[in-house]
Amino acid sequence: GISLLYLATKMAVQIQSTENTSNSFRPKLNNDTGLIAFIRNIGGNNQIFTSKKDGTDVKQVTTIPVTGFSASEISFSWNKTGNQIIYPNFNKLYKINSQIHSFETLK
Repeated sequence: GISLLYLATKMAVQIQSTENTSNSFRPKLNNDTGLIAFIRNIGGNNQIFTSKKDGTDVKQVTTIPVTGFSASEISFSWNKTGNQIIYPNFNKLYKINSQIHSFETLK
């Protein structure tokens, strides 16, 4: 089956925030930016996407996949200010500017 992300309004109404065609998982809200980052499987690779809280303005922010030795354990993290996302690709860590999509290898 396909994993989807849903948002809940203050009135407990559920709104589907991702499309039915690909798996999307591990959502992480950044309150400072008002963005949700999540992992979506595209062509067999896990990539990080961002969207607004209402599910609009979906953007892919990675081109190097989020991956490791156990797909069930992979994740990512927002930095404190919310302008960067840090994620693994096996034995390397990458830092990407979530606004302009520039990469830096950390390790």
